[in-house]
Amino acid sequence: TQVSSLIEDASRSGDERVRQSAMFAMGRTSDARWLPSVLAELDGVSAALRHEATVALGEIGGEGDAVHLAGPLDDSDLDVQLAAVASLERIGGEAATGMLRQALRSSEPSVREAAQAALDALKIEQGLSEPRRAGEMRRRGGMFGGAAQAQAFGEDTSDEEYDAASREGWGQPAQNG
Repeated sequence: TQVSSLIEDASRSGDERVRQSAMFAMGRTSDARWLPSVLAELDGVSAALRHEATVALGEIGGEGDAVHLAGPLDDSDLDVQLAAVASLERIGGEAATGMLRQALRSSEPSVREAAQAALDALKIEQGLSEPRRAGEMRRRGGMFGGAAQAQAFGEDTSDEEYDAASREGWGQPAQNG
């Protein structure tokens, strides 16, 4: 496409700011075809380009790409380190979580704080993505008043998988009366 050609041309520019913009654009596309270009900039001379490449990797990389953030996580530039933490959070998965735990031992207080916040966010995200059981949701008071609704209608409170939309009624089309 024309946009891809523009990004590619910009990435080969002699102007560092244009190359930074190209890295930014690569990340914004979320297109994994830019991965080799992004990875090549992670070890570059320019901290600004390393930063943009680190951010872009968080946008286009998968769980298996988290290992490429080891260098940026230990970069001499604090902004690159913080970008690596944010990218690890965005990528998620076991490798990213392990690397974030290592970042808790960073000599930089802001990196330690960012790593802890990222781990907390990943823990919450993981908790939200795990299936819940109906009984557990009832004991927690349900979602959107589900516990009261279940009692009122004599619904089963067993531990079958909890489907919030159907159980709570908010996934049903409106009835015209």
